Amino acid sequence: MKDLIRVLTISALLAAGGSALAEPAPRTPNDCGVPGHACNPPPEPLAFPTSFFGAKLAVTDFKRATDFYVGLLGLQEGPRYNDHEQGLLFDGGGPLIVLWLDTCGTAASAPRPPTSPGKVAAMLASCDRRFRAGAGWVVVRVSDVRRTAAALTAAGYDAPTHEYAAPGRPHATLALTQDPDGNIVEITGR
Repeated sequence: MKDLIRVLTISALLAAGGSALAEPAPRTPNDCGVPGHACNPPPEPLAFPTSFFGAKLAVTDFKRATDFYVGLLGLQEGPRYNDHEQGLLFDGGGPLIVLWLDTCGTAASAPRPPTSPGKVAAMLASCDRRFRAGAGWVVVRVSDVRRTAAALTAAGYDAPTHEYAAPGRPHATLALTQDPDGNIVEITGR
């Protein structure tokens, strides 16, 4: 049956004036191989190097969050940028976590004026739709996952551990917990 279909296909090509053994048409830079569809060329590389700088995590109380991240997870207290942003550093300075004070739902819940232009800044400044405490997820790498999980458990946090296989680490250990505001904290080993 396949041979019959092949013969019919070749016959149809020859009848239409084509060659059954013709080379495929050369591709142009914007041709992704889909007939009638021009793909976009790859973007030009940025003119400067990029790297991961850090992440913001919404919290409702700086002291309580700092006690958790510095006191229990071993991060270092970093710069205080303004009245609603407190930096936390990993050992050696590495990437940064910025604790962002979420005042919505508290006594100080009046919306803040936007600090930057644009829709995103206006959204963050309002209490309608924004990045809220308890909606984040951060991954922290520690030297001893089990010891860190035990310290969290002793402090009253649910921090069970489990083993999993990861590339190059057939017996990796992970713990999942939540910070005082309900943000998920994934704790992994080095």
